[in-house]
Amino acid sequence: EGVECTITAKVADGDRLYGSVTVRDIISALAKQEIVVEKRVVLLKEPIKALGTFSVPIRVYADVEPLITVHVRPEESDS
Repeated sequence: EGVECTITAKVADGDRLYGSVTVRDIISALAKQEIVVEKRVVLLKEPIKALGTFSVPIRVYADVEPLITVHVRPEESDS
């Protein structure tokens, strides 16, 4: 609990993402912080398709599911 990660993504008009943020993206962002989790423990109901801050449950044990905070930010453009 209290873990946060930030994912940058390409955006189209407004806050819409070109793709979506998936469990794999969350696992990768956590790994950069030396937090290793398996795909099956990240309980993301559906891919994230907008910018913002989202709470995602992580199953640690059968009845223990703390929330991590996932920040989805726009990718910086080169122009």
